[in-house]
Amino acid sequence: MHWYYPTIIIHSNLIGFFIKYYFNETNDDFPQIKVSQLKSLPIPKVDLTISKDQIVYDEIVRNVESLLPLNKEKQAAKLQTQIQQLQSRIDFHEEKINNAVYKLYRLTDEEICIIKGGIK
Repeated sequence: MHWYYPTIIIHSNLIGFFIKYYFNETNDDFPQIKVSQLKSLPIPKVDLTISKDQIVYDEIVRNVESLLPLNKEKQAAKLQTQIQQLQSRIDFHEEKINNAVYKLYRLTDEEICIIKGGIK
């Protein structure tokens, strides 16, 4: 299991939505989570012996491994057009990660729409 798996889950739109509404952080653009709250987050355990879990996990890992160098490139970029292109690629991979997280939690399309609407 990669070290960044729990970090990615915690930074997903789903957990952001959960923190915002479950811990009543709706008035804060940058909610801070306490250690006790962190312990109560519903982080799914992935059983890599189950092919469905392995596929979703691999999708998360692939996209994270694509994101890491893109973020470094963006930090080093000087031209606005280059920054925008890199941001577009970053957004693409972050969306793929969020979709994989939704699969891990086995969310319905309706639930996903609620989360997407609630994180704006």
